[in-house]
Amino acid sequence: MFPGSKIASKMELGRDKLKYVVNYGIAPFFAEGLKKQVDKSEWLAASYDESLKKVIKESEMDLELRFWDTGNNKVQVRYWDSMFLGHATDTDLLKTINDTLSGFDLSKQIQLSMDGPSVNWKVLSDMRKEREETGLNHLVNIDSCNLHVVHGALKSATEATRWILKPL
Repeated sequence: MFPGSKIASKMELGRDKLKYVVNYGIAPFFAEGLKKQVDKSEWLAASYDESLKKVIKESEMDLELRFWDTGNNKVQVRYWDSMFLGHATDTDLLKTINDTLSGFDLSKQIQLSMDGPSVNWKVLSDMRKEREETGLNHLVNIDSCNLHVVHGALKSATEATRWILKPL
């Protein structure tokens, strides 16, 4: 990779060492950078998706963040974390989401997006109740999957106005 470097030419990375470098060196560096970007934003939307991993027979929940990136002046959608939950109830999901987002200013959170199973609607309902009890702002409700709703709304608007939109 670095043919001119004497130091790099002697570097060896086995499976365990590489795992250590990624988990305790690279990953925290990127997570800290993303956290700083999110902290600068005036708002935060969290999205989670739960799926069963058949090989390990556990449920995995991925959490992503959507926020206004003040440095680039645009919305960013970034992966934040994955959690393995086993068989999770709505209470387990809510606790895991809250624990995962605990380092952020939750007064900036404006929405929680998820896929549609009933247990996820219970999570959203419980989160809303919890936020109301703690004095945090209400969350915007644009159905379970904000991507589909917003995409549909944009499509309808462009058809009605005859806007010609091109990807950047």
